[in-house]
Formats: sequence, C-alpha cells, structure tokens
Amino acid sequence: GYNCYFIGSFAMGLMTIGMLSLVAVSRQESDAGIPAEETKITAENDGYFSAILKRNYVSGFLLILVLGGGYGTVIQFVTPYLDYLYRSSLSVQQIPASLFIPPALITVAISRLLLSKITDHWGRNKIILANFPLFALTIFFITIIRSEYAALATAIFFGLSYGFLFPALNAVILSRAEVRHRGKIAGILVMLFDSSFYGFAFIMGPLAYRIGYFKMFYVLAAIMLAGLLIYIIIEKVKNSPARNSN
Repeated sequence: GYNCYFIGSFAMGLMTIGMLSLVAVSRQESDAGIPAEETKITAENDGYFSAILKRNYVSGFLLILVLGGGYGTVIQFVTPYLDYLYRSSLSVQQIPASLFIPPALITVAISRLLLSKITDHWGRNKIILANFPLFALTIFFITIIRSEYAALATAIFFGLSYGFLFPALNAVILSRAEVRHRGKIAGILVMLFDSSFYGFAFIMGPLAYRIGYFKMFYVLAAIMLAGLLIYIIIEKVKNSPARNSN
C-alpha cells in the first residue's frame, strides 16, 4: 500500500544519509588533468556533512532540498489527487494521470535540452529568483484543476519551471566549488535531492490525510516560497560588506 511505499522510501533516504556521513573524502584529487596548485596535499579530510555546512554552499543546498521535495511530492501525489477529484465529484470526468505526469516529464527534458543557452544568457541566479515563485504558483494551480485541459496546461508549466530551475541551481552551487571538490559537491546535490524527493512525501502524505489534498498543496507551495526567501536572506548576509570584511 501507499503507507509501506512512502515509509520504505523515506527509510532508504535516511540510510543513504547515514552511510554518506561515514565517508571521508580526501582534499587531494588524483586526476592528472587538474593543475598542481589545485591538488595540494593536506592532512585534513572533509566529510560530506562538513561540506554541507560551509557558507558557500548552505543556501544552495537548502534550496535543492526544497526543490526536490516540491517536485517529488507533486509527481507522487498527483495521481491519487486526480482520482480524488473524480470520486468527490469535483471533476465531471476522470482525469487520467497520463495527462499530467508524462507531459510534465517530457517538458522537463525538452526544456533542459533546448533552453540551457537561455539560462546562460539570462544568468543562473536570475533564473532561480524568477522561476521559483512560478514553480510554487504551478503547485497552487494543481488545486484548481477540474478538466483534462487544465491538467495538461498545469503539467507543461510545472515542467517548464522545474526544467529551468534544476540545472540553474546545480550550476550555481558547482560554480562555487573548487575543482577538486566538485565531485563531492555533485554527490551531495544528488543525495539531498533524492532524500527530499521521497522524504517530503513521508510528511505530506499524513498531512493530506489530515487536512486534505488542497491544503496540503497550499502548504507545499508556501514551503517553496519560504525556501526561496531563506535562500535570498542567506545570500544577502553572505555577500554583505560587513560579513566580507570580517
């Protein structure tokens, strides 16, 4: 059933986090293509969690955690939600999930392939600041779906907003990492995204059961906006002249 699926997924995410906490990654990278000045040998080893808490990355890691949770919750809950609309007589006919999930995933793939140059031209941080509110808005729009056309349109906008966000946010975070640390940072990004993809469902499932799907999606959209606000605050504090002078 759904309970076993979500609990099992969340447990595997926790196991992944636990195992990664035991991994220590050397600062030295043996890749011959990296310049010698980038591969100084030190006695210090960095674990994954020490990297997560570093000032350069913490805001981006927080936002990738929120983004993964929002994306995963929608993908996993939209099918039972559409079924709920029909059973509750909120939609005239059964809206198949095939009108939401495949179009959303296809739009994500197309946007990543065809629009990557646009993100480079506009600036990655601007893409993040502009698209995260749109991503939250599409989550809100899910609550007003009542027809097949509305489901398809919402799926396309959802896929577009997420398709812009994920590569832009990854690029921003990786650009802040030294060459020898980028493999570890990329691994952390995947871990955080996958953990929140399933972990949010463990929270949102009981929430939907208690307060209903509509309020659950409202809460999810609010979490997206709150995550963006915290990201902006951390970035402003980090880049403030007073902080940089210390």
